[in-house]
Amino acid sequence: MSKSEAIGYKDVTPLDERACELYLTGCSILYLLAWLADNIGMEHIKLNIEGMHCGSCATSIQMYLSTQEGVENATVDYNGKKGGLDYDPSKINLDKILAEIKDLGFTATKA
Repeated sequence: MSKSEAIGYKDVTPLDERACELYLTGCSILYLLAWLADNIGMEHIKLNIEGMHCGSCATSIQMYLSTQEGVENATVDYNGKKGGLDYDPSKINLDKILAEIKDLGFTATKA
């Protein structure tokens, strides 16, 4: 059973799932509302990333993405050749994110 099913939610997005996780860990309603306010308008994207040769490549991509305005929660997995991030489309778009990764010497596509 997923976290969202545990509290009766159906058809949730990744951001909804995270909100459910916060709820289930006993966070106060004020903390949950603050989290939701910070994440309204955010989109989650999963990426396939090619060209990484080691864990340092993944770390470099992740650190760089984390510095971009409008990007939050960037993660890159070398072994899985995948990444994911939350982004605010009013500040940065998917094409820009993919171009930034390409400028680092890697190829990323939407998963």
